Amino acid sequence: MEFNVDQLTFPLRWHGRLVMKAGMGSMEESVARVFLSLGVTEGEVAYANKSSNGTYETWRLSGMVHDLAMLRALFTALEALPGVKMLI
Repeated sequence: MEFNVDQLTFPLRWHGRLVMKAGMGSMEESVARVFLSLGVTEGEVAYANKSSNGTYETWRLSGMVHDLAMLRALFTALEALPGVKMLI
């Protein structure tokens, strides 16, 4: 994921969406473990919706990220979760 780091001021509240294969179970625990392991605070995970054909689910994520290294590590860890199609 590319972004202009000059426009970021840390700490920041990051918001994202995780699109994953449907039926993989609740992502709340998996994402909470990622947040805990990286030190992301004030983390929130909420189910958003399922695709019209039922193939994919979307989860809304947010949390306080304290520096650029943490943000990059967060992207890497979330994208590596089982069943993840993309992180937006």
